[in-house]
Amino acid sequence: MMRILSFLATNAAVLVLISVVFQVLGIEGILAENGVDLNLQALLVMSAVIGFGGSFISLALSKFSKDNPEEKCCIQEQTQSSTFC
Repeated sequence: MMRILSFLATNAAVLVLISVVFQVLGIEGILAENGVDLNLQALLVMSAVIGFGGSFISLALSKFSKDNPEEKCCIQEQTQSSTFC
């Protein structure tokens, strides 16, 4: 549960940071002056969908690899009898 809350907070912080940077730098005004019709709110929503989707995939893969320890390989040194995992 804590992992999910952590990833939600991280993604929300990234989205807030992007929107603050757009506002501080005046990106929308610069684009309007140059005749570029770009909806920054739609871009932010699209970034959120793609970012959250990637985060969910990463979270699922990390949970899968954590739950399957037999898939991990161990490296043994030839000179010592110790095993590194």
